[in-house]
Amino acid sequence: MAGDFAGFSGETLHGAVMEALDNIRAGRLTPERISIRLLLPDTNRPWSLPCRVDNREDEPLFRQRAEKIISRHAQAIVVSVRELRDLGLVAHASAEVRISGEPVTMFDVMGEDTELFHFALSDGPDSTSCQYVQQSSAWFDAVWNSVVREVS
Repeated sequence: MAGDFAGFSGETLHGAVMEALDNIRAGRLTPERISIRLLLPDTNRPWSLPCRVDNREDEPLFRQRAEKIISRHAQAIVVSVRELRDLGLVAHASAEVRISGEPVTMFDVMGEDTELFHFALSDGPDSTSCQYVQQSSAWFDAVWNSVVREVS
């Protein structure tokens, strides 16, 4: 079980992977390896989106709120994967993450109702699905290895 995720908070991914992780914990799934990498936004720097509606500028209070959401969901995934490894249910398991008033109207990029899509290498090397996975993985690796920082 391997996956790379680039998104706003990890909330959608958290909901999607917890069933699989629960099935591993219950013994219904027995993968040899789990590898999950999450690219999430850096909440310590100003954002161009989401932005305030009134002046289209970054809102630090929104980023503080987003940091809590990101931390809650990303850490839940990391802790669950590490627990499976520590319990000996998965021999090789890793999950890595690289990345605070009054109500303010914001243009937002929240994706909590976003549907995740499935593409697989197993669809064959000439399939659109396989090509999409290869190109997405190349992009993800380029960002992962160059412009992101590890969460402390």
